[in-house]
Amino acid sequence: MPIYDFKEAKVKYRQFCKTESSVNIYMLDWYLDAVTENEDDWRVILIEENGMIMSAFPFGYQKRHGLWYIYSPWQCARMGLWIRKRSYRSKEEELSVLNNYIQYFIDHLPPYDSFKIAFSGNFKNWQPFYWNGFLAEPRYSMIIKENTDDYISYIGKSRRNRIRRSQRRYRIQENQLSKEEYWDFLVKTYDSKRKVLDYDSDKFFKLWNALNDYNSCTVRSILNEDGDLVSVNIVLEDNERCYNQFVTQMQGKDTDATSYAIYEAINYALKKGKIYDFEGSMIKGVCEFNSSFNPEWEVYYLISHYSRKYRLLTNIKEIFTHVLRS
Repeated sequence: MPIYDFKEAKVKYRQFCKTESSVNIYMLDWYLDAVTENEDDWRVILIEENGMIMSAFPFGYQKRHGLWYIYSPWQCARMGLWIRKRSYRSKEEELSVLNNYIQYFIDHLPPYDSFKIAFSGNFKNWQPFYWNGFLAEPRYSMIIKENTDDYISYIGKSRRNRIRRSQRRYRIQENQLSKEEYWDFLVKTYDSKRKVLDYDSDKFFKLWNALNDYNSCTVRSILNEDGDLVSVNIVLEDNERCYNQFVTQMQGKDTDATSYAIYEAINYALKKGKIYDFEGSMIKGVCEFNSSFNPEWEVYYLISHYSRKYRLLTNIKEIFTHVLRS
């Protein structure tokens, strides 16, 4: 099999992303540029028919500590396959096409030791990966897509009362916060929780600048009666969804401020005919908070595959860690 030409594929994919509106934000070329450090830190495999791209699989690709990783880059919540919508005569035909596409992608992957990518919720059938020895773990997001002018009536009574109370206590500003001001606030919130950020300001500013260049985010700042910043909510946006990407609040502070910001973001999404995506979390407290907005559950899959070398080194590391702790 000839070596796949990733450079040519990326050139085609960049042009494709300029015209195809159904690609989610985390799979767009400019977003992948913003969340990776080097040009070769992400790649894409394309399937074309008669000069038209029928499916695309972008992914992060890096070598770390002697191992090659295919992965979802930083701040890429869900990626996976983009597949052009088409009509099928039967489920048998649909499965045949999906199986052929996935087999093509697997056959043309670059060498790797670890494959681990969260696929978007519209990818429903991972069986062809399973037939190739891959594993999948179900994860859950929560989405809101009620087409209504009175969304608040759909929210549980307790959350509804808290939102109305917060509307009296706080005021909201949109896109008034600079990246430096947000970064300072973010660092303070981590300090209040005795946590340390795992990325620096340069990395975050690169993403912030790209999102603003492509008009793809809204920053909602919540201020108290004294004009002090108490919460920030950053929502990303593509042609189909608004994504609850960054929620920032001081430890121990009133969560009503964050509820207010999220409520406003949901209203914004619904008025534009878009789905509001909480981005999901397997953390119990976050799940319970998000569920209070009465969303729908959306299943997505974290698909993985590992080389023998990776599994062996992982086992050795686990044994070594266990010995140190005992």
